[in-house]
Amino acid sequence: MTGRKRAGGEKKATTVVANHPDDLKGVLKQIGGSRSDHWNHVLASQAIKTLWLKHSDKESCDQQYSATVAALIGIGPRDELEAMIAAQLLAAHNAAMECYRRAMSDPRHRRTNVMYKLYYCSGNLCARDAQRA
Repeated sequence: MTGRKRAGGEKKATTVVANHPDDLKGVLKQIGGSRSDHWNHVLASQAIKTLWLKHSDKESCDQQYSATVAALIGIGPRDELEAMIAAQLLAAHNAAMECYRRAMSDPRHRRTNVMYKLYYCSGNLCARDAQRA
């Protein structure tokens, strides 16, 4: 290749291989619910990227990474759909906990209203669940 741009702005084609036998071993199935370890790895990476790590040292980051993967395993998705819901559950949890942390660090902070709304919603969910029982 000469390093020249292709005529007409053509992009190099991407090859996608579905159901390659080496990919369907399912070694990581307990994490992402799929026989495809590529899928399981991507899902775990996406869940890990929802962590708020700005003020964490390396040891704390490693602990949070491990806890996120352990949470996925603990939720135990049986297929890809359940795994997506599990990853979104963790993302929502991480976002909510960060909002709580910020609101508690400065009660006058504008996010206090967000914390109240989250608390109010979670209380309503708990009350609704108690009524169902």
